[in-house]
Amino acid sequence: WWLLVSYDPRFLLLFLPLLCLVAARGVRVLWDRFPVSLRLPARVIGMLVTLLLALYIAWISIEFKDELLRNPLMSDAAKRAIVLKQQP
Repeated sequence: WWLLVSYDPRFLLLFLPLLCLVAARGVRVLWDRFPVSLRLPARVIGMLVTLLLALYIAWISIEFKDELLRNPLMSDAAKRAIVLKQQP
């Protein structure tokens, strides 16, 4: 299947909700088998890992982040000038 599929992120986003459902079911099965006494620490660790991964993904996905971090309140015209200047 992977040999024939387009790797365009927009195409892969079509399957993301279904993959989330499958993953949630697997996590639920594992959670039910987890000892009750360890569920709170596991929940805290899971939330921290999720937060760190979300921040990492946001960091690598934002293009031109250096310019945005230097001047976060720049106008739309300034942002467009940065993007158009760095396009090949």
